[in-house]
Amino acid sequence: MNSIDYALFRSEFRTALGEDGYRRFVAAGTARRLRYWQEVELKKFFALHPERQLDMTQLADALRVCELHDGLLQSEVVEVIDGCIDYSQTYLDARRGTFPHAAADPVSTEGRMDMPTLVSVWYCAACRAARSAWMNEPP
Repeated sequence: MNSIDYALFRSEFRTALGEDGYRRFVAAGTARRLRYWQEVELKKFFALHPERQLDMTQLADALRVCELHDGLLQSEVVEVIDGCIDYSQTYLDARRGTFPHAAADPVSTEGRMDMPTLVSVWYCAACRAARSAWMNEPP
């Protein structure tokens, strides 16, 4: 693909994998390396669509979207706090199911001594809105 159309790639990839498979693939991420099942699915897709072949950097860029809201993830630099944070299971369940990419919680060192003071996070604007709505619901 000389001129890469990531939206078209995502649309065709979603069609090939089905909605659940696509969401599972995107949620698993592409940052470090693909899982075996992701490699298998991607190989099948590229065999059917050789014109959509992407390298790993392009794939990471193309699939940097929220699997729940399908919005592009945006980058933000945030401060790291020194310490550990424990969240309730209720919050963790809501975050996983309703706002997985809000990236609105503090980033903590979790006891590590070698953490930088600032880190980049990727967030979904729709996830942040969903988190805000959830936080404002009465208990």
